[in-house]
Amino acid sequence: MRRKPKIAVIMDENTSSGGDRYDISKSYFSAISRAGGFAFGIPYAPDLIGQVVEEFDGFLSVGGRINFPKAWYVEGDQSRYPLSDRLDVDMALMRGFLARDNPSSGFVMACRC
Repeated sequence: MRRKPKIAVIMDENTSSGGDRYDISKSYFSAISRAGGFAFGIPYAPDLIGQVVEEFDGFLSVGGRINFPKAWYVEGDQSRYPLSDRLDVDMALMRGFLARDNPSSGFVMACRC
């Protein structure tokens, strides 16, 4: 029997609670399960990046309240959200999975619609 892929799901930050809580819709986990995988919620912990890239088959970066760099916005616009480690962890995971250069590993970016 073939092993189900393990997918790391980076959780969103609940900025309405002062940024001290993670928040994510169950729909992401259900969708990964329906697609034949196992979903695991992961925090914004830079020290976990290497282990996640090594032990998981891919990751899902959900849309959310992210404070992007000002240079990513059109002139006069900027993020309303507080700073966090979210973007750095997302980018490091993306680079890690791409560096594996393995067709069976990968990542998925998703947005909240």
